[in-house]
Amino acid sequence: MAPDLITVERSPGGRFETLMVFDATGDEVPLNGVFIEFDPLVLVH
Repeated sequence: MAPDLITVERSPGGRFETLMVFDATGDEVPLNGVFIEFDPLVLVH
């Protein structure tokens, strides 16, 4: 995915936005959210 299609504002109240595109149909589904809390020292695997 091109970097300009992903927005991550890494702070409380920051945005997370991206666009998911289904290969088979080309349908697009926007995904977005807002960080309630953000701890840069925590890794999610």
